[in-house]
Amino acid sequence: INLNGDTAGAETSFLAASCNKKEEGPDKITLMSGRFVDTLVREAGEWKIKNRICVRDWSITLAVEEDELRDFDFVEGLLSGKDPSYTALNLIHAGLG
Repeated sequence: INLNGDTAGAETSFLAASCNKKEEGPDKITLMSGRFVDTLVREAGEWKIKNRICVRDWSITLAVEEDELRDFDFVEGLLSGKDPSYTALNLIHAGLG
C-alpha cells in the first residue's frame, strides 16, 4: 500500500482455482495467479476503491484425470449454510433468511 493523504494505491496478490464439471469428457480445472491493483480514495473518513484492475500473471487449464485426495477424510465444502464455517463463525447464509 502506498498512502498519499486521502488517496492510496494498493496491490493484492491472489491464487484462484476453479473446477468446470463437464457432462461429457473430463472435468477441467483452471489455476490463475494474479493481482488486484487498486486506486483508493478516502471520502468522509471511509476508504473506497475508486478503480480496480485485475492483472493475470499466469494461468493454466488442465483436464482432471484423477483426484488423489478424494478418499481422504475431508469434509466437502458446500455453497450453502450447511458448510461447517457457518456454524463455527455463527453466520447465516444470505439465501436462508
